[in-house]
Amino acid sequence: MVGPPVAAFPVTLKVAPKKISLGSATLLPPNAVSVGPKTVTLTVNVKSGGPVNVLGVASDNPEFTVQHSCNYHPPIRLLDLAGGHFPITISFTPSKAGPRKGRITITTDAASPKHVAVRGIGKLGAADLTTTNLSFPRTVVGSATPRQTIKLVNQNPIALPAPLVSMTGPFSKTDDTCAGNVVAANGSCDVAVVFQPVVTSKATGSISFSDVVARSPQRVSLYSIGLEGPSASPTPTATATPSATPTATPSQSPTDTPTPTPIPLRRLRRREHLRDRQPQPPRRQLPSQP
Repeated sequence: MVGPPVAAFPVTLKVAPKKISLGSATLLPPNAVSVGPKTVTLTVNVKSGGPVNVLGVASDNPEFTVQHSCNYHPPIRLLDLAGGHFPITISFTPSKAGPRKGRITITTDAASPKHVAVRGIGKLGAADLTTTNLSFPRTVVGSATPRQTIKLVNQNPIALPAPLVSMTGPFSKTDDTCAGNVVAANGSCDVAVVFQPVVTSKATGSISFSDVVARSPQRVSLYSIGLEGPSASPTPTATATPSATPTATPSQSPTDTPTPTPIPLRRLRRREHLRDRQPQPPRRQLPSQP
């Protein structure tokens, strides 16, 4: 097998730039977001005739990828014209947060391998909540408040895997577009919450969003007070009016007429005697008529 032609005369190769920074890229499992690819250029300065063949370009870190990282078939030939160049495209897709480093190796048939140092920063994805605290109005036990909505905003240029939503306390969800649903790139989802007290006391709770972004899980504190409802007034029971018991009118017993006691005869005679002894007033004599 005949290999690629070798440059017949010494050739000076330059790689520019020798270091390249690809900036920060969002890390959002299971996929990272690659920054726009950047290019380094292999420049050939030829002092005398003869072509230069690029045999391969490879990266020692899979987070930095190049086109055709395997050997080139057929070899890429750089003509022996002054200023001949060969562009190499590099992309950065971090697998971990923080500074990342790598090295690109360029192999030719004209000189020893050339190297390009590459670096970038892995940045955790961001998803923000519209609030971190919710206070519900005081509510009577057994009833529910109007619902309030929490919004989770995906601030990443790729979709956010479905978050896990959980709650504590006497609060409940009435609507949830987050759990089980992928949140679109730069999109959002909502969770509606109500307060349903079961006891008359202060009530606290929380709702948590667990996902693959920084600061996960994110929580929203919930608060309210359960009140005692108005006591039901007992229905008055109809009281039977006692019927008037006829009172028996006491019958008047006939009064016996007392029987006069007979006066003894002796006493009767004495009375007559005394009466006869009393002086009688003189009788008025009527004048005689002539």
